[in-house]
Amino acid sequence: MACTKVRLSGRLSRSLVWVVLLLGTACLQAQTREAVGAEDSRYVEGVHYKLLQLPVESPNPDKIEVMELFSYGCIHCFRLKPWLDEWTSQLPDDILFRRTPAVFGNELWAHYARTYYALEELDILDKTHRPFFDALHKRRVNLKTPERVADFLTRFGIEKQAFLDAYDSFSVHSRMSQGQARSALYGA
Repeated sequence: MACTKVRLSGRLSRSLVWVVLLLGTACLQAQTREAVGAEDSRYVEGVHYKLLQLPVESPNPDKIEVMELFSYGCIHCFRLKPWLDEWTSQLPDDILFRRTPAVFGNELWAHYARTYYALEELDILDKTHRPFFDALHKRRVNLKTPERVADFLTRFGIEKQAFLDAYDSFSVHSRMSQGQARSALYGA
């Protein structure tokens, strides 16, 4: 199995490398190449994508896995979000879209990653993901501490302590480790 990593280019700056859309194990595998056709030259290795040295196994090998590495703290991720939302709302059945918060050694991004996993743990990610991005980038709300995030989430009916407990939970710590390992496996 071959895996592929795609880096966005164009008007987006080089720092957008951290907002990498990763096409995992199934993407551009042998059967995908056969379906697209070997003569298709729209995507050139080394220009539009880079093959991973070690294949990463997809959770569902019957689907093409697309992974987004993002951070709430990244303005490029924020700007990409409307396009990505539109794209993911129309995904065919053979696409598995996954999102992983990026940390890259940045303490604030680690906080935002833990926030993401806590929101997911509390099963409120769907209703808070976009508003959290908007609060940071449109309204410049200071959400740099767990306590400030907990205060912010009260408008969604989330008790402060419930968020803080999830934020510090073993599950969130484990998922943080798994997310960072996944980022490393994809060569991000």
